[in-house]
Amino acid sequence: MKPIRRIFISKILLSVIVFLCAINVYASVECWYIVENTSKVFINFSANYSYFNRSIPLEYWHNLSGLEYVRGQLVLQKKIQDIPILIVIPSSLSLPEFLSKQIKISLEEEGFLLKNEGESQDDKISIGRCYKIYIPVYPGTPSYENLLLLLISTVNLSPEKREILITDISQLEKDLSAGTIDFHNIIQHFDPVWSPDGKSVAYTVWQDGKIHLEVISFLKKSVRKIEPMDGYIACDAIWSQDSRYLACASLKEIKIFDTFEDKTQTIPILPLLQLNEEESFYLCEILISFDTSGEEFLFSTDKSLFLCYDVYSYNLKQKNITVIAKNTKRPEGAERWKEDKYRVSPVVKTKSPDNRYTASIKQVNGLNRIEVVSINHTEIAVDLENDGQTEVLFLEPENTLTLTVYHNNEKLWEGIPKKWKPWKLETADVDGDGILDIILGVYKKTRFFSYPHNCLFVFGWNQKDVFPKWLGSRLSKPFVDFTFAEVDGKNGAELISIEKTSYKKYCIVVYRWCGFGFAGNWQSESFSDIRFVENNDDKPVMIVNKKEKLILAREDGEYCLKKLNSQGGKI
Repeated sequence: MKPIRRIFISKILLSVIVFLCAINVYASVECWYIVENTSKVFINFSANYSYFNRSIPLEYWHNLSGLEYVRGQLVLQKKIQDIPILIVIPSSLSLPEFLSKQIKISLEEEGFLLKNEGESQDDKISIGRCYKIYIPVYPGTPSYENLLLLLISTVNLSPEKREILITDISQLEKDLSAGTIDFHNIIQHFDPVWSPDGKSVAYTVWQDGKIHLEVISFLKKSVRKIEPMDGYIACDAIWSQDSRYLACASLKEIKIFDTFEDKTQTIPILPLLQLNEEESFYLCEILISFDTSGEEFLFSTDKSLFLCYDVYSYNLKQKNITVIAKNTKRPEGAERWKEDKYRVSPVVKTKSPDNRYTASIKQVNGLNRIEVVSINHTEIAVDLENDGQTEVLFLEPENTLTLTVYHNNEKLWEGIPKKWKPWKLETADVDGDGILDIILGVYKKTRFFSYPHNCLFVFGWNQKDVFPKWLGSRLSKPFVDFTFAEVDGKNGAELISIEKTSYKKYCIVVYRWCGFGFAGNWQSESFSDIRFVENNDDKPVMIVNKKEKLILAREDGEYCLKKLNSQGGKI
């Protein structure tokens, strides 16, 4: 789903505006539990007046990714079992006498995801043996901090102690505050959204339950942070058609970022509707869009549980608001939420509109990280230190010093002389330490080979300097290309190269870092024509004889090349 492409601002066409307002959203109103979930943490909550608010599913979706990271760390520390954690928040419409007034944390032999917890158990999904956290009717949405405390409290469960009852969560905070220290400042990246001109990409940054947007611009060599909103984001961010403005919204305010002037405009919503903070309870969704000129921004919000809407136009240059319609029905054509998009930590790869870049969300040590790579592998935006802060790398072979590293428009480092003739830039965690290394393909003479040839150089990064980690004269055979991918499931990415075996014959060779260089693990048969192409996940696709598509895989503990069908699936 995409925001509307064409809206004209005119009093004559008000009905068209009301009809066409559209937005991307995440879940079905009728189904408030998570089915498709790549983690082992679930939040089961019901459709009722407390959870009509459209920002809540998105907030829980993001929070789940952070909670799954914590669960994984507790499993690695052998403090809890490697089983799912089910968080149950029952419907506040259920009769009070059937609801516990205490938070209950328990070890269950079988847990279920229910469509309407506390009301109907006809539609349920078993998740097997699990930890269960039952939170009674809550004054507002349980914060990430409170969910984190409750999740950590599962360390106190055992086969002998299968249940914990909590009446005062503030006391729990005092008792377990030390246990949360290791899980502060968790940062996750989500949802890359390209500008129409393909020169910038925005993405969502989640940090300990708080959220903001950042924008990567290779043109400006920068990563710019948009100030956080009041309230949680309630819809997808959208770009104006001229790629100048980026808009996002909560149910309390709208932020519109001007990428030309690096300025943010804020539109408060509650004063427009003449509502105070308490009355904001009645707001459920917001619809946003730009017109084709890029001068008018349209938004509509309900005032009482999807039953009554106001529609506005905001002039981005004059900065004034015009009322388009008051007390109208829900704009027809505003598409409903799709439950098949409601999932946790998706690995997303999307190309820019001009096909020059690929943006993806990758998992690094259990955390979501943005990576943007140019098709010719000379520009990369990536989090080198895995600290949630994105750096921008440029390889410019014609410059005297060809490699530069930027952060927030500040040049942190430059080096690599032009005479080395660098021809490819990649980043990968070669040794599994969680820090990305900078890998260059260069064409030069070396100590052991007096003629120019392709070499692979690996550099480390210490937040301010690039330093040599391995300067390989060559691989096992002359190579023509290389890439990195995590195929065997172990920490650290494998080096995958295309190497010459004889005249016009090539093979694939897989290497692993061995502490002081790379050791060969596997070699394919020879092919007359083979090259790397982009794939939808992290695994490289090789093209053989310009027809067959092969992907590197593992089966029964061994590497192999698998054929792909026309839809991209394995044969």
